[in-house]
Amino acid sequence: MFAHMQDQSMKNEVLDTLATSQRTLESLGQQLRQSARRDEATQLFRQYALALGAHLGTMNKAVFPALQALDDADTREAQSCLMLGHAKLAHCLAELLTFKVESAAFVETLSDLLDAAREVIACERETLLPLLRRLDDAHLLSMALDAQAYLPAAQEVDADPSNVRFVSEWLEEARLLLGGLPTLASARPSATA
Repeated sequence: MFAHMQDQSMKNEVLDTLATSQRTLESLGQQLRQSARRDEATQLFRQYALALGAHLGTMNKAVFPALQALDDADTREAQSCLMLGHAKLAHCLAELLTFKVESAAFVETLSDLLDAAREVIACERETLLPLLRRLDDAHLLSMALDAQAYLPAAQEVDADPSNVRFVSEWLEEARLLLGGLPTLASARPSATA
């Protein structure tokens, strides 16, 4: 009986952590849309970039690998759709980190990113969370342990997105996909400009 309660607690904790990450992205996204002051918007963008990087890292390194345990057509289709959404987010964020904050391209791409993030989070709630509830306790524990490397770092509010290890992983992947983005070192000044 105690083991079952502990397993259920672990399952709830993993799902709660993902839900918290989603709510954080929504809250920061809304604040970014409403921010009128440049210095406030710059700080909010840093926080948003870190939260999104943590979320993308968690999905790519912990959640998607755990979903492979559910080897059926519905799961593969849902995972493929989610992965495309997350790739679009990584692409948009990688582009943003190459633009100057005051540029029109930054504002337009940020708006696209916030819209895409809203869509992906809605898809996660509708599709992903029910799939995760189907995972057995061993896969959930493994996923929770893998996710710990990414989500706690989202609390590093003052960090520079281009200096954080999990952000550098997905940003480098996005840079390779884009083909022509500068390296992390040259992308940093525009993220903090």
